[in-house]
Amino acid sequence: MILIHIERLSKTYGRGRLAVNALHGLNLDIKKGALWAVMGPSGCGKTTLLNILGGLDRPTTGRVILDGVDLFTLSESALYNIRRHKTGFVFQSYHLLPNLNAQENVLVPAIPRPGEARRLRARARELLALVGLSGKEKNRPGQLSGGEQQRVAVARALIMDPPVILADEPTGNLDRPNGQKIVALLQKLNRETGKTILITTHDPAVAAHCQRTITLDNGHLAGRGL
Repeated sequence: MILIHIERLSKTYGRGRLAVNALHGLNLDIKKGALWAVMGPSGCGKTTLLNILGGLDRPTTGRVILDGVDLFTLSESALYNIRRHKTGFVFQSYHLLPNLNAQENVLVPAIPRPGEARRLRARARELLALVGLSGKEKNRPGQLSGGEQQRVAVARALIMDPPVILADEPTGNLDRPNGQKIVALLQKLNRETGKTILITTHDPAVAAHCQRTITLDNGHLAGRGL
């Protein structure tokens, strides 16, 4: 089953002589349950691609059909609901809120959901246990290591049970042992829950743990590995 269909996708920032073409006419189909790496040098369009797939940015031209929904025919409010329920994001810099503890950070995408507070708190605790952080629910980001903060970010991406996880350089701020643990965690989620996961990375060791690698070069699809 094709979960993500990308058709003639292009993105240009700026105008005239200042225009930067981040993506050029990408065509790609991603099956449900895929675990793919997206590689390429800085500035090649990796983050732009993930932002568009997750509805954080709009393309200049082209289409993205996610789980049967043509994303950029939607209103902003409808697109917000797609972001909330269909995609979970994991960022290089974690993007945790420093004044919230781990459990509260996991719950951020679920706010507001009236009448479900108890169930969602229990779900957040389950997810923190899943990523190996039982007992640290009340710790704030400043009381956690970088690897632990990224585990909180993975749990946060799962709170709404989205079918797609978009991980943008999730190991980029971590040492190799902690990076390997995050990749192993994403592999486990893919294997045991069937989540479709895209990981952008500069690291061939990260890509080696994925089912397939696609490479971007100046916004063009340069190659696909098996």
